Order: sequence, then structure tokens, then C-alpha cells
Amino acid sequence: MIQVKRFLAKWNHFILSHDYHSIGAYRLGDHIVKYKLVPVAVDVKSAEKRIDQAIEDYFSNHHYELELMVQYCYNLKDQPVNRLNKMWKDSDFISIGRIKINNLIDKEDRAVEEMSFNPFESISGLKPVGRIQKLRDEAYKISLKTRNGN
Repeated sequence: MIQVKRFLAKWNHFILSHDYHSIGAYRLGDHIVKYKLVPVAVDVKSAEKRIDQAIEDYFSNHHYELELMVQYCYNLKDQPVNRLNKMWKDSDFISIGRIKINNLIDKEDRAVEEMSFNPFESISGLKPVGRIQKLRDEAYKISLKTRNGN
């Protein structure tokens, strides 16, 4: 309930000013982690009403920078991997770097539509973890087949 209230308080904020939290847990070497991206110095207000135009306008005038953070799983009781609605206790997010995005890809480019980013095709030290993630793996496979018209 606390997270819903926090989200509603920021409902009208510019979309690029919101934090991004990973869905589920992932491997990071020998550890299990959750990821979070935190925008650096992005104004919460946007003059544009349409999200796509606001994002294009932002990138025409700014670089987009995000702090990459991880939250480690130390024990499954306090950091449950298979309960996505539970916030992890006793584990703070730690900054591990920054990501900078300088421009947008061309959304009209057909090659962009044919791209596939599947976290299950990464090296074993970075793969998703947990029961819910296994279900997502099947959804990714079906989505790719559907997009490719198979």
C-alpha cells in the first residue's frame, strides 16, 4: 500500500523522472539481486502532454543519465525471490555505476521492431531467478514467435 501511495503522489511527473525497479530477481555472478535505475537530475515537470513527444523533446536537449543500483539477497526470508509484491528488508540498494543515453533510436526503423531483448538469453551469471521469472521466460518465447509471425 505504501508503494501505491508513493506512485500516486508522482502520477503526473515526467515519465523519465521515475525510478525503474526490475521485475523479479536476477543473478549477478554468485549473488541474487534486484536492480533499480534512478534518473540523475531530471525535472519532474514536462510541458508536453503526449509522452512520446515529451521524451523526444527531452533527448533533443539533454543527455539522460541513470544511477544503476543493486539490492542483494542475503537470505530468502528477508529478501523473498518468489514473492514479487514484497519489498526486501535489511538490504539497501548500492550504486554500481551510471548509464548514459545520448539519443533515441529511430522508432520508424523496421530493424528496431525486429529486435529481441530476452534476459533468459544472457550468460548464466546474469540470468533471472525464481518461479515467476520462469513463467516470464515462456511469455518471452511466445511473444517473439508472435512478432515474427510464426
